[in-house]
Amino acid sequence: MTKRGLLLTMTEPPAAMEEEFNAWYDSEHIPERLSIAGFRSARRWSADTAPGEGKYLATYELDSPQVLMTPEYLARLEGATPACSLGQQPQAALVLLKGAVERDVRIVEGVG
Repeated sequence: MTKRGLLLTMTEPPAAMEEEFNAWYDSEHIPERLSIAGFRSARRWSADTAPGEGKYLATYELDSPQVLMTPEYLARLEGATPACSLGQQPQAALVLLKGAVERDVRIVEGVG
């Protein structure tokens, strides 16, 4: 059985830049991530939360957790555009389904 991965990222841009951030995220960031080998799908969610609690959640289905250690992914992560850093807050989380990488991650067992 193949062990797939799931990347979860919470973001909350400054209110004054929210419209610009969302346009960038939807039209540039997600298509760019989906062009990386091993990224299977992406979805965005929004929550009605208090400021600072992480308004947006993006989920990325991966072929495996190791996709996040490939040179292609790491190069894009290191070369993030300014809009990418704008939306990332300290609460950004990386959650992987069954796999180990050298980062601050939470490893959980997935069924199905």
